[in-house]
Amino acid sequence: MVYDCDRCTQIYTLYTIEYCDKGIASTSFGWVTRTSLKRNEELKKHLSEAQEKLLVIARSRYLDLWLNYFSEAKSKKAVWGMLSKLFGQETSLSTFYSNSKNLTAYLDNYFNFNNYGKIISVLNIDDADLEQQMVVFTELNQQLEESNYQLYKEKFK
Repeated sequence: MVYDCDRCTQIYTLYTIEYCDKGIASTSFGWVTRTSLKRNEELKKHLSEAQEKLLVIARSRYLDLWLNYFSEAKSKKAVWGMLSKLFGQETSLSTFYSNSKNLTAYLDNYFNFNNYGKIISVLNIDDADLEQQMVVFTELNQQLEESNYQLYKEKFK
């Protein structure tokens, strides 16, 4: 179905969804209402802002603690071993050596959202502000998943 009349183009817009089905990446297209898509985009924006706020709080309070966590390591090889133990998928030692010429910057890069949970856990951090911000993030993420599902359902109408 193509919505190319003036009234329909004011109400509907083409929506693209990328998804994975049984390990195969796929792309699907469908028509959804502009209001539904706008709400979805706003949720994505709010989720990104919540994630950024969480990281700003965590990094401002605990980045030094994270860097100090590695201060007892007597060599770069020991740091590589600690990272491998924590994250389980560290690069080879030779790659680590070539990428970690500035070890502080290298460790700083690890303090990101993907590693947030492990870092907070390994540093034994209990911070009410971070927990509250994580609740906000989780709620927004759930709303976004519901919105994505609604768009997915709506595009088949």
